[in-house]
Amino acid sequence: SSGSSRPAPVLTVCQDVDSVRAALRGIVSVGVTEAAVSEIEAVARGMKVSVADLGNTVSGREEWQSQIDAVKAELARLQSAASSYQAAPGTQARSSVLSAKASVAVTARRLLAAVGNRCPAPSATPAPSP
Repeated sequence: SSGSSRPAPVLTVCQDVDSVRAALRGIVSVGVTEAAVSEIEAVARGMKVSVADLGNTVSGREEWQSQIDAVKAELARLQSAASSYQAAPGTQARSSVLSAKASVAVTARRLLAAVGNRCPAPSATPAPSP
């Protein structure tokens, strides 16, 4: 027996997935104002780390690489839009941030959908402890 059903890797993957979920909530809830640019950049950085961690897992590399790459690309776009908005605030720059933020949410939700039931979102009913 090769021990392919070791619980540790799955646990790690699910911790990373939970981090991505939490980061997604942060990105969705942060407002797009000049004052919030540093917060937007911070939540984007946080999500980048969570997504990178997930990408370093076996499942991440083998199963969800394309979704992970998509999230990373949109996060880069969001960070770039936020920097531009900070440098030259205006309606157009704000629209770019809003658009990039929406794209991050869409790609992150796609990633979470791909992960699916492997790591269900924490619900109100706790699982019985073994």
